[in-house]
Amino acid sequence: MNTHRNRELNMKRILMTALLLTFLLTGCSKNAVPKIDEYSWTMSTVQTTENNGQIVAHGPDNTYTPEDSVVIRMTCEAKGGVLTITDHTTGQTYTGTYKTAGTIPESATYEITVDGADGMAVVAMTSYHNGEQTPTLVMSVGEWAISFVLAYAAQ
Repeated sequence: MNTHRNRELNMKRILMTALLLTFLLTGCSKNAVPKIDEYSWTMSTVQTTENNGQIVAHGPDNTYTPEDSVVIRMTCEAKGGVLTITDHTTGQTYTGTYKTAGTIPESATYEITVDGADGMAVVAMTSYHNGEQTPTLVMSVGEWAISFVLAYAAQ
């Protein structure tokens, strides 16, 4: 029972950390709130509760990662309430749904389901020191927290 409770607490910590990081990295923008289906996404990092939130996988373009993190090429597409996450490294595809849970001027929050597991997602603009901003997507599903960055604007 303690193991289940510890796992639940770790998951809550990862979700809160991911959401907090998203909000801390979010800059105020005069642009409209970014939406999950306005962009195509490429995975930046994967974290898991089993390793206390440590990065266990990263995208090929991410250079700041732990030595034992593995490279995975993963993308996410959202359209018409349907999520499609593709792991191009293994060829596996995960499908699910999304619906808006709320918006504030800086971000949009979504309730998501991926392969039957419920979770949350946040899309926000991330501001960098040079003044540039790019959309960022953070998902928390089951024991996983997955960060995605902009691949390109959806057509």
